[in-house]
Amino acid sequence: MSPPNIKKLIKTRSSLKQRQTRFKEHLDAFLNLVAGIPIEQTDRANILELETRLDMHQTILQEFDDVQVLIEEQSEDENDNYKEREEFEKMYFSLTAKCKQTIIDYYKVVNAPGPETMQIKNKQGCSDNDAVPYVQNIKLPEIKLPKYSGAYENWLEFRDTFDSLINLNQSLSEIQKYHYLRAALEGSAAQVVRSLEFSANNYSVAWDTLLNRYNNENVLVHNHVKAIFDIPALNRESFSELRKMLDTLSKHLRSLQTLNQPIEHWDTLLIYILTNKLDKTTARDWEETKVHVPGNNRNNKMPTLNDFKLFIKNKADLLETLTKTSEITHNKKPYHKESHATHAYQVNTANAKKITCVVCKGEHFIQACSDFLKLSINARIEQIKKLRLCINCLRGNHLSKHCFAGHCKKCNAKHNTLLHFDDKPGYSESRASSNSTNLIANSAKAIQPIDNETSHIFNYSANNNNEHTAVLLSTALVQVVDRVGYPHTCRILLDSASQSHFITEELCNRSITIPRLELCAALLLAQLVKKVKTSMTLTFDECFLWSDSTVCLCWIKTQPNLLQTFVQNRVSQIQTLTNPSDWNHVQTCDNPADLLSRGLYPNDLSKSTIWWSGPHWLGKSQDAWLQSSFQFKGELPELKKQKVSFQVMEKTELFPISQFSSLSRLLRVTAMCLRFIYNCKRHNSNRNFGPLSATELAKALTCLVKISQIESFPKELSALSEGKLLHKKSSLLSLNPFLDPDGVLRVG
Repeated sequence: MSPPNIKKLIKTRSSLKQRQTRFKEHLDAFLNLVAGIPIEQTDRANILELETRLDMHQTILQEFDDVQVLIEEQSEDENDNYKEREEFEKMYFSLTAKCKQTIIDYYKVVNAPGPETMQIKNKQGCSDNDAVPYVQNIKLPEIKLPKYSGAYENWLEFRDTFDSLINLNQSLSEIQKYHYLRAALEGSAAQVVRSLEFSANNYSVAWDTLLNRYNNENVLVHNHVKAIFDIPALNRESFSELRKMLDTLSKHLRSLQTLNQPIEHWDTLLIYILTNKLDKTTARDWEETKVHVPGNNRNNKMPTLNDFKLFIKNKADLLETLTKTSEITHNKKPYHKESHATHAYQVNTANAKKITCVVCKGEHFIQACSDFLKLSINARIEQIKKLRLCINCLRGNHLSKHCFAGHCKKCNAKHNTLLHFDDKPGYSESRASSNSTNLIANSAKAIQPIDNETSHIFNYSANNNNEHTAVLLSTALVQVVDRVGYPHTCRILLDSASQSHFITEELCNRSITIPRLELCAALLLAQLVKKVKTSMTLTFDECFLWSDSTVCLCWIKTQPNLLQTFVQNRVSQIQTLTNPSDWNHVQTCDNPADLLSRGLYPNDLSKSTIWWSGPHWLGKSQDAWLQSSFQFKGELPELKKQKVSFQVMEKTELFPISQFSSLSRLLRVTAMCLRFIYNCKRHNSNRNFGPLSATELAKALTCLVKISQIESFPKELSALSEGKLLHKKSSLLSLNPFLDPDGVLRVG
């Protein structure tokens, strides 16, 4: 898919900027309206309209960012793109903060609950005169209004809910009810009332219009009956599908009962319809169940719909139980044997005794025994013979010829690698002991058993480390082009014995540095603090936020426009949610969050006082707090590179006026040039000769003035000659400039 045309993208960006300008104009008009009156006298409808516009305005930043990214990918002018983004974001954050502050000031002055509290109170249907006890310590969850898109099967639920929460709520005004109604409608339902003006008088009209459109009993009954017939058939046994069928049936039957339909007489018909939608196994079980229904055989009585529902419920419960049991039984993953270079052995024993080393009586295998590894090769062999162990696996209870364990990793003989003796010249026993110790360290440092009284699982892993199989491969630097078209220098491994050369998959994954992760954690903390403040009715005088990352703290205290995009966006959000001066530095040893990030056992975590209570000095007065002053040394990362460009323009004069030191001489030279031009265009009989006249000198002066004005005020002359207004930044704007009949710029 080809990228969008940059002209269309710029046009879309202009549309977004116009939307933001309209929001600014509305906000300025509102502030001018309430500037001369106390804020508590402001109409509540204007505040609600301002909140609605703010909700719509808060989505514009993401839309602008998506369009701007596409423009930046296709445009080479980085300065203009940066300026566009900076101006838009600056205006966005300024307008959002100003609008939110205005709304908060209004609710503080009128001593009224905010939008969220008012919404909860209204949706509970409580009036001012209701004697309902109010408990400050309990914050009830918000009851959200259901959305209605025009589906008839959802109309009854929406109508009853909206009646209970909004229509019957006497504490709401008509304009507030209309606001909630328009917010709850979407799709085709919103189109029904979109043509009505947003006013208190139109609320009853809008609600009656919805009732006339969707409260059609015939259409509602038809849709609910059709939904029962359209219940999808089951292809196999599934407890989730059975429960979905039962829930769908119950939902539509309740709606039909609300519409005064005689559903109590529909049992036989409904059972027949639903039986044909069951899978073969479930349908057979239902036929068997009908025989065992109490009273059906004796009185030749047909099963009821409740009997069918009970059967579906029991069948779904049975299938769910069998499914979970099967998952537990087959939860173990199959064991796959490793490649030739690594051999893994796993032994599971029940009620086994603890492992005991036969040399030092410690709880480990003999291969990990330090006393055994200190012995020379000959001493090890004598020790193994004395203990009557197998020289191949170093275990007892069998002979070496019956051992199926692996052979020596160096000579492939049938003895353990720890007992290998090299016959090469210059080889000593001390060197062999050192090599064997290194082999164990490189393969499996220690074969440790799991300490359990009833069950032990031992895992042994040994790598086939061959000292003589090392291969040196050459590397090369190549240019890899990303999807945007930018090249990146990467290093690849060249294998001369292979037809393909490979690059690791992690190459395309851009690494996220630790300071960036710390910044994301700081943003999460800022969002948490904002959520806590808005959720509680308490007033906080001061707020203290802590971080042990000096880079992150320097970013937070830096202007966002000086940072790169990733850091800039998050710092902007942090500075919007919190005050940068509230952030403080804490030492890593006093940071409880580092306990989990560095790893800690549950037993140690339960005893950690810093995790449960924080640093000890935090419980003291503020004067006794440990003030950790930090100074970031070096260059702060993620800063934008400042690009300074100089443009040198060589000014070329239209006429070499500066070469003349006398005005009279300049006038005569100019007049002679004008006479020459005049004579070139005329016949010999009409040419001028002789001394210069006063008229020619006056024309020369006018020509020189026009040349000087063209060099000094080109934009003003161009605008005035075309009949346009001067630019507001023009230096001649306050002098009322105009052009005379000779084309000379004059003021006055």
